[in-house]
Amino acid sequence: MKHFLVILCLFKAFSVYSQSDESLPAIAADKGIPNMFFERTVQLRIDGSTVSGVLHVGKDSVIHIITALHLFKDRIRKLKNGDTCTITMYHEDSWKTAHGHVFYKDTLTDIAVIKLYQKLPQRPHQIWESRTVLGQDMAFLGYPLNFQTIATNKIFAHPLPLVNKGIFSGFNSANGNDLLFISANNTYGYSGGPVIYYNYYRNKWEIIGIVGGYINQMNVIERNNGKKDTTYENSGLMYATDIKQVLAIKGLNL
Repeated sequence: MKHFLVILCLFKAFSVYSQSDESLPAIAADKGIPNMFFERTVQLRIDGSTVSGVLHVGKDSVIHIITALHLFKDRIRKLKNGDTCTITMYHEDSWKTAHGHVFYKDTLTDIAVIKLYQKLPQRPHQIWESRTVLGQDMAFLGYPLNFQTIATNKIFAHPLPLVNKGIFSGFNSANGNDLLFISANNTYGYSGGPVIYYNYYRNKWEIIGIVGGYINQMNVIERNNGKKDTTYENSGLMYATDIKQVLAIKGLNL
């Protein structure tokens, strides 16, 4: 019975997604981040941490949740491609359990896909192609420090994510991992959420990556007694994994 309720809840979430953006009130101003990015960003609990993920429906109509691999910290060394997993997702004012299989490319690429048992007849648009330039504004969505956007008039069945903004600073394609570097104030909880940008060639917002985390800055403090202390702080630079890395994960039909 619980399994059926999870399927029903997920179906409701995607039935809202199938509507056109014109049928829903605009949530974000300025360049108008489309409602679908708010609908597809979900709050998860993985291995005791409250984090973020992105909903996607594959070619086989199966529901997938794209997130960051490092969030499986308690079992990442023993994790194998296709292993069964259980996660909880906040939906309709409560945490609901979902079961599926987790897939990833390798332990160096910080991206994972949870393939659930549920299916849906409709698919969102493809998210794998991107065209962006250095210095371009980017936004990322998620649930930092377990915060949610609480609205009195609920539009979606799950709580809305918070939105943050940064600048596309650079990238690193070493080892085929395709890391994106973004100058932004990232914090715990955004991990696994989508990084989006406005594609001026297509005149629409698109997903370009999955939030990994922020990069630590090491500070050395010299005391009056000659001793040195080392501290670490958020450098203001975060990294994300290119969304195209999902296509390199075997065992999926995205």
